[in-house]
Amino acid sequence: MELQRVPRIHLRGVLGSGKTTLAELLAKHTNLPLNLEPTEKYELLAQAYKDPINYRYRAQIEIFEALVAHQQQAGIVETTLEDSVFVFSKHYLCAQEYQEIEALYVRASYENAVSSPDITIFLEPDPELVFRRIQMRRRTMESGVTLETVKRLCSLLSQDREAHYLRKPHLVITNTLDPELTFYEIEAQIYSTFV
Repeated sequence: MELQRVPRIHLRGVLGSGKTTLAELLAKHTNLPLNLEPTEKYELLAQAYKDPINYRYRAQIEIFEALVAHQQQAGIVETTLEDSVFVFSKHYLCAQEYQEIEALYVRASYENAVSSPDITIFLEPDPELVFRRIQMRRRTMESGVTLETVKRLCSLLSQDREAHYLRKPHLVITNTLDPELTFYEIEAQIYSTFV
């Protein structure tokens, strides 16, 4: 079966939820373009983890700008602007800073700089599993992430899904232990939507 057009599939989830693994697997099996999160453009992120008071807002602006362009692409898009705004910014920024980021998102939406996906896949595994993954991969900038932080981020992701995606095409994947099994669940939905 061939797709009639290249769909825009957004993968959403907190750090350590399995987005990259699933994105690569989906691209391999579907031959869709793979658009991994543009982390190379996040020059201030490491500083924001070390010194959140002075860098968190500027880092979120930098991430916002990178993700606006990132999610315009067709194919599989790992990490979205919505993750940055409604999950990470909401968690890491003070109320005033968050309102400013949210206002940027609204303005970008009105200017059609925020593209809607054909389908959004939410990766929502157990927060304790996510936390273990984060610890196992030993990324320096993630060293200060606590289980409580992961739980809060997971909660914010679920809240955003419930608030904004009830009438939009989406899947919720809670078992990301077996990427192959997860892939087949997603593949069926993709082909029923686009073929």
